[in-house]
Order: sequence, then structure tokens, then C-alpha cells
Amino acid sequence: MTITLIGSGNVATVLGKRLQRAGHTILQVCSPRNAEALGAALRAEARKGEAPNAAPEAIQDPKNLKKADLYLVAVSDTAVKDVAGQIRVADALVVHTAGSVPLDVLKEASKRYGVLYPLQSLRKETDPDIIPLLVDGSDEDVRSIVEGVAKTISPMVKRCNDAERLFFHIGGVLVNNFPNYLYTQTDLFLQDKGQSIDMLLPLMAETVRRLKDFPPAEVQTGPAVRGDEATIRKHQEQLEGYPELLEWYNAFTNKIRSFYARKYGVHP
Repeated sequence: MTITLIGSGNVATVLGKRLQRAGHTILQVCSPRNAEALGAALRAEARKGEAPNAAPEAIQDPKNLKKADLYLVAVSDTAVKDVAGQIRVADALVVHTAGSVPLDVLKEASKRYGVLYPLQSLRKETDPDIIPLLVDGSDEDVRSIVEGVAKTISPMVKRCNDAERLFFHIGGVLVNNFPNYLYTQTDLFLQDKGQSIDMLLPLMAETVRRLKDFPPAEVQTGPAVRGDEATIRKHQEQLEGYPELLEWYNAFTNKIRSFYARKYGVHP
């Protein structure tokens, strides 16, 4: 399949490389910034694999789009509508990669449009083992095509409508963005104490590993779920000089207490 990437950021880079490795031809990279850099990166990667003659063209203006089988709009959620308004490709397939943007934002760009949303935190410098993909389309034929493309680059593909995709988008913020902010504040706290967060990395990894085998509610540990008030007080004393951390500590402690009291009918 011939594919044009519209965008040159993290999502365009990671998905573009995967699509190329899967045997698709990246025809063009369209972006007002860094189009040439991504095109060069794709050409360099192609030379290492089975597409030594791959030569994606870098362009800045959507008016210069060539005919392709699929146009992948891989820009920020807030930019999808504006970018879509600059594309007119008749019957070609146009797909965006945004989690919080409805499918039909692309309806003026083409009669055939869809969504291929990577439910993963992507950075140009990294290559996750698995990128779950949520797909949708303007009709059953388009859904099948987008799903087929997705399956060439991921073993985890799920059809989702706008509402379902948004639920997962919210879930991604809750399990990734918010915890990472806690990691950041914990890192700063430990640095202030002359320590390193490196010692906590195995604990963080083990918590996630357990979720493959058990529901989250069954792997909760810590003083709040045990009802260890003495330890909680010691922690609170140490956090008195860190009001933001203390506020979160108390809030999470109270939430854990009340949740398990409701769930099991007893106070932990």
C-alpha cells in the first residue's frame, strides 16, 4: 500500500517506520516542519531492510500531495481539524491518529475516512514492543481496510467507535500521564534527600507486571490498605516540608481506605 504521512512528530515517525518495515511504501512526508528530517530517517531505515530504493518525498504544502492509497494524518489532536481542512483527495482513504477527535472530522477531506489511534506513549527515540491500535472507519469496507493495515504493524488491534476510543484515551491519561507526574515529584523528593529513584524502578515494574495476572483491585498493597496507622503517621511527618506531596499522600490514603471499606464491607 502506498502511504503519505501528514505530520512529522513522534506518532508520524514511529508509525511511519513500522509501516515501512511492514512492506508499505511511504510515498511522501508532508509537514511545515521537519518533513525532510523524517523523510531522511525513513530512507536511512529502508536501506537497512528490504526497501533499499525507498525515497519518501518531503513536502510542506498539502497542495502538493501525490496520489496515494492512504493519507495518515498524524498530528496533535488540536491540529487534526485544521489539517483535514487542507486535504481534498476524493476517493482516497484518509485516516487520523487522534484519540479524542471524532471520526467525521475528516468527512470533508474524502468520502472514505477512518481512525488508527495508537494507544501508547510514543517518542521518536524509542520503539515499543507493542503498540495497541484502535481503529474505525466511515463504513464497513473502510473499517476492514484500516483494521488490515493496523494488523500489519501490531498484534493488538481493536475496533472502537468515537465514544469507546475516548474512554481509552481517558484511561491512558489516568494510567500513564498522572502516574508519571507522581514519578516526577517522587524523583524530586528523593533527590532532595540525596537518593535516587532508580531503587524504585523494580517496584514500579513489578506492580505493572502483576496486572497481567490479576485485576488492579487485587494487587493493592501499602499501609492504607493494611490499616497501618503508625506507618502512615511516620510518612506524614516526613512529608510536612512537602505540602503538595503531603496533600496527595493524604488524599490517596483516604481514597484507598474508603474504597476497600466499600468493596469488602470492612475497614482495612
